Amino acid sequence: MTLLTNLTSQKDDVQVSVIIVNYNTVKLLDSCLSSLFMNKPLCKFEVIVVDNHSMDGSVQLLEQKFPDTHLILEDGNPGFARVFY
Repeated sequence: MTLLTNLTSQKDDVQVSVIIVNYNTVKLLDSCLSSLFMNKPLCKFEVIVVDNHSMDGSVQLLEQKFPDTHLILEDGNPGFARVFY
């Protein structure tokens, strides 16, 4: 597993962490994050996306459209439950 982008030292300020597990669902990911950022919570929050080796442009979407998200890249697709194990 590789940890990428935007891990800050201001973790103490974060009140809500939104964690999304993704595998080749670029359209759903775009819709989900667009909705979240258009309707931001009224507290300090962070978004963490765990990508299970998507090949559909999901990572590029995150880099280009949602650069403030934290991205964790898996080397393969271990499945949803394994991400949280």
